[in-house]
Amino acid sequence: MATEWMLTIKRVMKENPGMEFKEVLLTAKKEYRSKNKSATSSKKSGKKATRKAGKKGKKPSRKVAKKSKRKTGKKTRKVKKGKSSRK
Repeated sequence: MATEWMLTIKRVMKENPGMEFKEVLLTAKKEYRSKNKSATSSKKSGKKATRKAGKKGKKPSRKVAKKSKRKTGKKTRKVKKGKSSRK
C-alpha cells in the first residue's frame, strides 16, 4: 500500500515528464506540505494534547559488573609454612 507521500511523488512525476528526480522531490515536498497544512487546519478542535508528568527524582543506579582479578606475570608455587621437606 502506498503512502500519501509516495502517491504525491508519482503524481508530480506524471505531471512533469523529463523533470529530474531531485526537482520532482522538491516540487512534491511543497505540494505535500501545503496539502497537509490545509487538511490539519480545518480539523482543529478545542482540546489540547496533554503530556504526562514524569517522575522527578533520583535516577536509577546502573549495575556495574564486578572486575575479575586476573593473575598476571609468572605463576609461582605457593610454599607451605611449617615442616621443611629438605634436610
